Amino acid sequence: MKKLTGACIIVSLMTISVSEALADCAWVAWTKNRLISTSEGRMHDEVTWEVHSAFEKRAQCVDMRERLWNEAVKDAESTPHFKNLKKQFPDKLSAEVPDGSWEKAFYCLPERIDPRKKLPISFDPRSKSLEAEH
Repeated sequence: MKKLTGACIIVSLMTISVSEALADCAWVAWTKNRLISTSEGRMHDEVTWEVHSAFEKRAQCVDMRERLWNEAVKDAESTPHFKNLKKQFPDKLSAEVPDGSWEKAFYCLPERIDPRKKLPISFDPRSKSLEAEH
């Protein structure tokens, strides 16, 4: 029983340390663009990342992410070759395009995370643990 209590205390302290570290860091608004297309019988999967702004508070970053999402919806709705536009506020837009699909996703990540770098397979940039309100 003492071992279990000790383990719980250690886990609690680690969680507090991580929470404090995330609270002290800046937050960065990112957009991930993905185009999957088929041309000449070959599939092409192109992913690009855009960094928009950094903020002291996560809430500021979330506001920017929502503005970016709203702007992207307006652009996508006026793009004639987009079919079956799917809106998943505030995270993602996707549509069918000739010979493939298009996707735009929006993230707020701690400044220490650069999604363009190779990340562990289990990494999900939309993870609520990364975006937890602190």
